Amino acid sequence: MLFTTKEYFLFFTLTLVVFHSIQPLKPKLWFLLTASMVFYGSWNYAFIPLIFLQTSVDFFLAHLINKTNKTALRRLLLTIMIGTNLSILGFFKYLHFFADIYDGLFPQGLLGHHGFRMANLILPLGISFYTFEGMSYAIDVYRGKIKPHRSYFDYLGFIFFFPHLVSGPIVRAADFLPQLSLSKAMDIGTLLTAGRRVLIGAFKKMVIADNLAVYADAFFANPNTDMMSAWVGVLCYAFQIYFDFSGYSDMAIGCARMLGFTLAENFYWPYLARNVSEFWHRWHMSLSSWLRDYLYISLGGSRCGERRMYTNLLITMLLGGLWHGAKWTFVLWGFYHGLLLVGWHIANKHWPEKLKTFDNIFGQAFTFLAVCFGWVLFRCTSFLHAIDVSKALFTQGNGFSLLPDYFTLNLRFIFGGVVLWHLLKLSGLHEWKINVINRIKSQPHNWICFESGMLIAALLTLTPQERLNPFIYFQF
Repeated sequence: MLFTTKEYFLFFTLTLVVFHSIQPLKPKLWFLLTASMVFYGSWNYAFIPLIFLQTSVDFFLAHLINKTNKTALRRLLLTIMIGTNLSILGFFKYLHFFADIYDGLFPQGLLGHHGFRMANLILPLGISFYTFEGMSYAIDVYRGKIKPHRSYFDYLGFIFFFPHLVSGPIVRAADFLPQLSLSKAMDIGTLLTAGRRVLIGAFKKMVIADNLAVYADAFFANPNTDMMSAWVGVLCYAFQIYFDFSGYSDMAIGCARMLGFTLAENFYWPYLARNVSEFWHRWHMSLSSWLRDYLYISLGGSRCGERRMYTNLLITMLLGGLWHGAKWTFVLWGFYHGLLLVGWHIANKHWPEKLKTFDNIFGQAFTFLAVCFGWVLFRCTSFLHAIDVSKALFTQGNGFSLLPDYFTLNLRFIFGGVVLWHLLKLSGLHEWKINVINRIKSQPHNWICFESGMLIAALLTLTPQERLNPFIYFQF
């Protein structure tokens, strides 16, 4: 059930009305848990027991960890918890990946047996997200940052909460569980503001991202083009994935807010970052902070010397790339960003004054181009595909131009608007966004309704009608 479908609109409207019609808190939460299961079950009910299994392991082992004072036993329980979660995630998401590696190393198999073959596995929707959420809860209990939650039912509500269940943001138990004990009464102002946030997310996804996808998909399907077409294709994909995923996050945050819950922000103008380190503080913030807190710091962070810190950065980003999918291109994309981070830290340590000269529009432009080149690895299906795309970017060649066929009026308008929007930010008007947000917050409800009406009109007139694109991060 995609956020952008009529089915979801009807489902969410019914859920919202019934949820706020119920007065006692516990029945409200029971209903919300049931609705979340129905939402997930609309994709495949068969995998709901799998979420129950992982949820139960995390919840009850966290309680056992909290009850014992024996360090060795606590570590054993934590290892069992992490091992169980990663085994389930690895089985569904990476078994084919490692099977392909095995077949490559041993094409005839070991001891004369043929290569490793198996039936196709279905990847459970959202497994990467809810696995990380459950692991972070148990690890926080182990570290003493939070106490284990008393209610298993509330913990189920945290994991199953449908706005963030499929593609995040990755929510921390410490931030969400206390909200379950609060009253969920809503005022009209909050509903209107949150509803507008949902519409903004839908606009980003359906009008901007899906229109950009027309050209981006055409280019990556056949990168034998001229240089101009190649760069436009890569830039279209860079903005497509940003508006696609940030649009989903806006819709998730808005839907949650309408139900009375607050989710953390997931994006903060990442393409305006002045260096790659700042980029990862602005892009998919819930994932980057998770990798920092539960992987990078666990490896030693920056506490074990400069060389070890660089190694930890590379390992963290490499595994972060692998988290996105079982493909070597994702691994290389993560390693590429690890190298960028290591390079930035080295430059910041040894040449801080020189680095400051790039802490402006030039740094932003360099970072943006470096990130865009990384998106080539992220989007391509293989190394050879990535090489073909890279050749098109840096050699004029004899390729044909896609622009006359696919660079439609809608796409030209959207792409030009996106570029103009970012140029305004790059011009140094740093307070512009804050002033706009403050002005919007002070506006009366009728103006919010007018804005929402304009967004709905744009959705009805500018959304591509020939196809319904799923959100890009659904595959992760």
